[in-house]
Amino acid sequence: MRLIDEGGSPTGRLYPARLAATFDIGKAIRCGMPVFASSVMYRARARTLRACDFELFDWLVLTDLLKAGDAGYISDTLGSYRINRASMTGQMKMAAMQARMIGLYQMRLEELPTRRADFFAYAVISALACARRRIPVTAAHRRLIASSWPFRAWTA
Repeated sequence: MRLIDEGGSPTGRLYPARLAATFDIGKAIRCGMPVFASSVMYRARARTLRACDFELFDWLVLTDLLKAGDAGYISDTLGSYRINRASMTGQMKMAAMQARMIGLYQMRLEELPTRRADFFAYAVISALACARRRIPVTAAHRRLIASSWPFRAWTA
């Protein structure tokens, strides 16, 4: 996607700047949403998440799709994405966004226990990013790290 500003002028940036020809659910767990949701195409049978009683983030839908298999990435610029400060992600503070995402990561961990190492990597990377930006590492971060620790038996 080509990024454009609120007035419709190109910013000169692309998202993602680069991505491998294929990526799996582990990449989506460790790195977050690697593509814009509006650029995702999939077969209807791959989506198992139908309805939910919580806020639906794009990442949750993408990881649901990736449970069916790896994704392919077309590197051509096929659309534009307007950066809008009035959007949900534009208005939400980084700490609030991360706290909500960590809740989703915790829920997905319970569904995908075999991806425990990926969730652990995400929790550690996210906590380090928060520390660098002087955003408090939340209790949710600590719970996710504790519950996804791949060598839990060694730490008992």
